Amino acid sequence: MMKQAQQMQERLQKEMMALRIEGNAGGGMVTVLVNGGKQVQSITIDPEVVSKDEVGMLQDLIVAAINDAHRKADEAMAPTMGALPPPASAPPGMEPGGTPAPDPPARTAPAPAPRAWGQRRPQPQRGNAAQRRRPARGPFPATV
Repeated sequence: MMKQAQQMQERLQKEMMALRIEGNAGGGMVTVLVNGGKQVQSITIDPEVVSKDEVGMLQDLIVAAINDAHRKADEAMAPTMGALPPPASAPPGMEPGGTPAPDPPARTAPAPAPRAWGQRRPQPQRGNAAQRRRPARGPFPATV
């Protein structure tokens, strides 16, 4: 059963890589050809669009054509991908390919804010409010 699923997955991947999808932008001024794996195969640009004054528009058209091709690739592959069995679950700490999962990023405390020269570091408050508001006393007890 596992071997059949693996063969089916390999066959679908070959079909996906052989699939060619075309995306357009600007009424066909920019055309992008991608395969089923969303890898760009070619870009065709109408010479009328190429101008020093319209570089920004050309960049936008290229991005729009690539996004259009990717959307069409997703739509074309959706029925085929539904036929794939869900990936086999891996033991904890392992990825499905059999490689160890990467360690999560370490959590570090944020860096303290910079202080002006001579400024004292804030001290944590301890005790109750009465102790914190006690008036300062001299070296000798007060006499009444």
